[in-house]
Amino acid sequence: MSLFSNLDKTTNRGLSETLTNLKNQFIPARVLEVDQSTTLTNGVIVVEELNTSSNLGLKSKFKAWPFFPNIKIYPLKNSITFFAKL
Repeated sequence: MSLFSNLDKTTNRGLSETLTNLKNQFIPARVLEVDQSTTLTNGVIVVEELNTSSNLGLKSKFKAWPFFPNIKIYPLKNSITFFAKL
């Protein structure tokens, strides 16, 4: 993986770059709604992104789809979860 390509280096700069890359790949968000219907949107989660701008009242909402929709383990409403950018 390109994210972990510089882990063999022992410099602080390499570790700092790796952590910055990982930070930019994951989004913390609060779960607002989970669709558990029997339609094609089953398992779709509506979330509200948590970042510094959300403290200012600018809350970004988006939908997230599960990797494996056949696994019926959904997050609880109002829980904080991490989402990966693809």
